[in-house]
Amino acid sequence: MIANHLVRRLRPGLGGLLLLLGVSGCTRPTPPPVEPRFWPSAPYEFSIGILTGDAPFSATASLNNLPNPVLTAADVPWVGAGFVADPFLFPDPGGGWLLFFEIMDEPNHKGVVGLARSPDGLDWTYDRVVLDVPHHLSYPQVFAWQGDHYMLPEGYHSGAIRLYRAEAFPYGWTEVAVLVETDLVDNTIFHRDGRWWLFGSTRDNRTLHLFSSDQLTSGWKEHPESPIIQNNLESARMGGPVFEAAGKLWRVSQDCVERYGSKSRVYEILELTPEHYREQEYAGSPLLEAGDAPWATWGMHQFDPRPLDAASNHWLVVVDGYGPAQPDHGLDLVFANGGQLGGCTLRPHDAVPGGKILMRFYWDVPVASPPKMFVHAVYRGKTIFQIDHGMTGGDRQAYDIHGAIPEDAPPGDFEIWVGLFDPATGKRVPVTSRYTVRDHAVKLPLTLTVHPAENQR
Repeated sequence: MIANHLVRRLRPGLGGLLLLLGVSGCTRPTPPPVEPRFWPSAPYEFSIGILTGDAPFSATASLNNLPNPVLTAADVPWVGAGFVADPFLFPDPGGGWLLFFEIMDEPNHKGVVGLARSPDGLDWTYDRVVLDVPHHLSYPQVFAWQGDHYMLPEGYHSGAIRLYRAEAFPYGWTEVAVLVETDLVDNTIFHRDGRWWLFGSTRDNRTLHLFSSDQLTSGWKEHPESPIIQNNLESARMGGPVFEAAGKLWRVSQDCVERYGSKSRVYEILELTPEHYREQEYAGSPLLEAGDAPWATWGMHQFDPRPLDAASNHWLVVVDGYGPAQPDHGLDLVFANGGQLGGCTLRPHDAVPGGKILMRFYWDVPVASPPKMFVHAVYRGKTIFQIDHGMTGGDRQAYDIHGAIPEDAPPGDFEIWVGLFDPATGKRVPVTSRYTVRDHAVKLPLTLTVHPAENQR
């Protein structure tokens, strides 16, 4: 298991920490990091952000004042992570915060449940996958009850709502009960007035069902007024936990009118009894919507607020959004043919021999006679592996290069060098940059660490 080695998404002032000495052994002043440009045409992904405020709903004003997103697929140290989404907060019994979330395992075409940790709710470090079963998992709601910790993830492919308990929290999750046999999604559980309650949405985002029981692990029955919402794309799909704030009980939904998960709406639960259910939308709803942040131009569909401590009025809120995946590192490479490399992302920063990596490069290159890109991984002055990649040309283009670490690659830190060459002549294109340049190639301000072979997840 490789954990906690992951280099976090760069923030201003930290970029120099990733720079190594040139392979020639000569030192040079560490150049300041390049502020990443915004790339609207980049591949779209779900990412996770954090809000803070003196109330859950006013916290949305902090969305673009904090260094969001705080967690992306680039923070997961295995290349099969397609995106991260559906985040749920939980206080860490040892201090700080835990974050449970879906990781899309693209090679296996299913979601798994990941865990990240934070000392303050703002700076997050990926830990590991904590639940992986044969079917898809997402929406991992975690709660405590009578001294135990439980998780209710969505797993509609299994045909049931399944409850898990942690044997060694936050690890060691084991299935303990099937609550309802159904293929409902984004199932949301809570305890209120001596009973357990459970919302579940249909996969067409139009209908919301309600169940209840006087026991957590058995006895679940559908409410007599269920489905409580029908044929309503605005409010039927759940979008976070039921929570209490300002002395009231609130339910969060995804607005799917325009498209899936385009907005987050909130409703006050006015009546909740074994016989009746009634709610009313909050006057300030929707809380969040597509375009509220550059990294969430397509939509925002999760909202989980938690008080930072029982005595304060300060809240921590986790959200997710869908939009263009921005580079982890801004770059300033300028080539003699007019090409410019403006950013890059490396997934993962940590790998093992035989493992795979993804390098995403953000380019402006000439459309006429586009060059080819070359990427070299260098260890102690020796190129261990290299990749050439064709380019179509155009502005603000993102190119993904998939590479495999050789089985005999030595453990250690690898430099990443990149450049352009003319495919007709094979000649490299001259380049200028604030970073180390040698033989018309630039050593990027990042490093790939290869560890001895072991489980990456």
